[in-house]
Amino acid sequence: MDHIVKLAKEYDIQGAIVMQMKFCDPHELDTPAIKKALENDVGVPTIFLEFDVTVPIGQFKTRVEAFLEILREDDLF
Repeated sequence: MDHIVKLAKEYDIQGAIVMQMKFCDPHELDTPAIKKALENDVGVPTIFLEFDVTVPIGQFKTRVEAFLEILREDDLF
């Protein structure tokens, strides 16, 4: 988490996409900690995307576009 927070601060990111492969238990345990570290420690909004063997490009595109719109409305991006 320290490295992720350091990179977020160093690059002055405005938002983060946290992705995880569905049913990947080891990474599933990291996701809440990553979101908490970015949102609470750095103040960076995040969006969580989960995928399985196939990547739902259309659905992801819609969700990411909505996330970017939220960032623009909040003058973060």
